[in-house]
Amino acid sequence: MERFYHLWLAHPSAAWIAIGVALLALETVTGSGWLLWPAAAALVPAAVSALWLRDNVGAQWALYAVTAIALTWIGRRYLRQWPQTPTDINDARQAMIGQVGQVTSVAPHGQCRVMVGGKEWAAEAADGSQPETGARVEVLAVIGGAKLQVRQAF
Repeated sequence: MERFYHLWLAHPSAAWIAIGVALLALETVTGSGWLLWPAAAALVPAAVSALWLRDNVGAQWALYAVTAIALTWIGRRYLRQWPQTPTDINDARQAMIGQVGQVTSVAPHGQCRVMVGGKEWAAEAADGSQPETGARVEVLAVIGGAKLQVRQAF
C-alpha cells in the first residue's frame, strides 16, 4: 500500500486521470448516466494536483467528492429537462408524424391520397374537411399502420 501511495504522490494527475478513465469505461458498459459525472469530476483534482495540493491526498479526495456531488446534482437536475428521443428509431410510423406532404388525389368524405417521404399514402383529414389536390398537409397520426391522419399545413 505504501508503494501505491508513493506512486500517487509522484504522479497525482495521472492517478486522477486513470480514475476518470476507469469510471468512464464503467459508464460506457452500464449506460446508467450516473458514472459520467464522477468521471468528469476526476479532472478537477487532476488539474489542481498538477499545480497545487500535490502532497495532500486527503484534500484531493475531498475536492473530488465535492466536485462529483455538485456535477451529479447539476447534471441530473438540469439535463433531465432535455427532450427525450423516441425509444425506437426504427418505427417508421412515429417518424411520419410531423412530416409535410402534398395531396395527390381526393375522394369523398375527407379521404385522399398524399405523397409523404417519396411514398403515396391513404389519408383522411382530421377535421373531416375535403382537402384539395396539390394542397400541403401535415401528418398528425398513423391510423391502423397504413393510413395517415392529416391537416392542412401552414
